[in-house]
Amino acid sequence: MQKTRRQYRIRPSVTFHLFFGLYLMVHFGEARVFGQQAGSYQAQMFIKQNDSMAYRLAKPTKPAKATSAVKHPLLIFLHGSGERGNDNLAQLIHGGNRMARLAEEQNAYVLMPQCPAHESWHNGKATVKSNQRRYAYPKSSDPNEQLDMVFALIEDFVQRHPVDLNRLYIGGLSMGAMGTLELLRQHPDYFAGAFAICGGAHPKTSKALKSTPLWLFHGLDDKVVLPQYSIKLYKKLKRKGADVQLTTYSKVGHDSWHQSFAEPTLFPWLFAQRNGQ
Repeated sequence: MQKTRRQYRIRPSVTFHLFFGLYLMVHFGEARVFGQQAGSYQAQMFIKQNDSMAYRLAKPTKPAKATSAVKHPLLIFLHGSGERGNDNLAQLIHGGNRMARLAEEQNAYVLMPQCPAHESWHNGKATVKSNQRRYAYPKSSDPNEQLDMVFALIEDFVQRHPVDLNRLYIGGLSMGAMGTLELLRQHPDYFAGAFAICGGAHPKTSKALKSTPLWLFHGLDDKVVLPQYSIKLYKKLKRKGADVQLTTYSKVGHDSWHQSFAEPTLFPWLFAQRNGQ
């Protein structure tokens, strides 16, 4: 069932000037704004042959003993386009604190990889018309180097840590939401649950997405990624009998992640999902 929240309009939080200011703060040692987020994570680097991917790792606060049968859930979070780079820090700007708290609340591992500058988590093409950015999403699933690295990172991580393979979760916002939906298409039945905030995908992806419980979020005043992309995908998935929810927010633009992260049932719902059930 489609839900709507009444909210005051909030100015988009990623403008050029704000992000440039944050960039300077990070690179000139004045990163106190990220202090809490960064302190909850370990900086890591995943290397595969000649490729590498920076990521942040938050660990369960009550780690399982080596001899224990207890294993931990794993959440992968994909950031938006404004947080790309090579500092292994900017990906924490939106959601870093909230994701890190899940290490305690859900006793989970959290991975937050960083997409390099000028690269993308998805293969959609954008054009701007009448102050609106419109996306053309590919019907087929074409290779994407960054998503391939994310999946390789996950596969490597679960082999080296006590992860419950029936409790792998993924989510993202904007570019990261599009990457989330593409990974669900590429690997159906792999993830136990997912969420996508202000993202989009070609409606034909619904055939592959229908097997994964999914929660979509979008601001109805979003001019960066139009809400119609989430709404059309939701309707297509519902017609296929998928376990899908859509929450929209009136008078909210592209930065609907603030409302989404504040949803009290999002993460309890997500971590309640299990593969094979």
